Order: sequence, then C-alpha cells, then structure tokens
Amino acid sequence: MRNLVWLFGYLVLMALLVVVFVEARRRTIAALDNPQARAQWQAWRKEAQRQSQGAGPVRRRPPKGDEPPALVMMRDHFVAALGSALAIASCLYLFLVIVARGAIRSAPPSRPID
Repeated sequence: MRNLVWLFGYLVLMALLVVVFVEARRRTIAALDNPQARAQWQAWRKEAQRQSQGAGPVRRRPPKGDEPPALVMMRDHFVAALGSALAIASCLYLFLVIVARGAIRSAPPSRPID
C-alpha cells in the first residue's frame, strides 16, 4: 500500500512537470514567434554587436542566432529539454523517497547497556 502512495506521488509530479513545460512552451512561442518580437531581437543583436566593438573593460560576444534562444529551445529542442527535466526530477524523487522511507521506518529496539 505504501509503495502505491509513492508511485502515485511520482506520477502526479511527472504529470505536473509535463503540464508546466507544455504551458511554458505555448507561452514562449506565442510571445516570441511574431514579427514584432523578431524585430526587437534583431535590434538587440545589432546593439550587442556595436557594444562588442567598444573599448570597455569587458569584451562582449554578440549573439549569433537570428532568433531568441528561448524560442529556439522551446520550439526546436523541446523534447530534449522535457526529457532532461523528467530524468532529473525522477532521480531527485527516487533519492527523496529513499531518504523519507529510511526516516519513517522505525529502528528496532536496542538492548539497554548494562
């Protein structure tokens, strides 16, 4: 019975993670995949390029992509990002289950020291 509770908790956590990632993807694409956002990105790229030529104390590397990195990640690499998040969350959940089960399990009574 206890194992089913842990399994249910795991399934709820994984489902919640998928829902959050899908919603974040939808919002990111809606916000960044339009002509206005692309124009803002291009303007920022040009400004970063101009700043990289300056003689300031830090040399800035201009971005190379024609699109914002968040858009590229959520559109082109979504499956890899979601898979990585699920794998990391699974490892963390397994670790916490092992720790929690060890803490909950009662220790056998010890013999009194004479």
